[in-house]
Amino acid sequence: MHKLNFFGFSCLLIIITSLVMGFLLLARKSRNKANTIFGLFCLLVSVWGLGGYGVSIADNKNSAIFWWKIGHVCANLSPIMYFHFVSSYLKLKVNKVLLLLYVIVIFYTISLFFFYETFCGDLKLLFGQFYWIYWPK
Repeated sequence: MHKLNFFGFSCLLIIITSLVMGFLLLARKSRNKANTIFGLFCLLVSVWGLGGYGVSIADNKNSAIFWWKIGHVCANLSPIMYFHFVSSYLKLKVNKVLLLLYVIVIFYTISLFFFYETFCGDLKLLFGQFYWIYWPK
């Protein structure tokens, strides 16, 4: 059993609050596209929190790398998803820009899974509690 550290606790708070808000927005079955997109954004943030929590309880480097990959995918998707929400809320016509941004993130995600150390460096056990990204000099 792992001790819950502050990093893991903060990730649990992110998971719980984002899941609640996301499910509340999606359960309303609103016809407003912006509400649906923001609900999906909240679910994405909760998966990002899950990746962070997985890192905080990982007991070996390979497990931590897996959870960091989940976290990085969600962290890279979140600004684009938020831009999608804002453009939908403001009723802006940016379909081509959104498509380009999503294609870039998909390319980066595929690259991240095959060339992890090139994009994210190595992992180092920090404070004897969790693995953090480490770029040696």
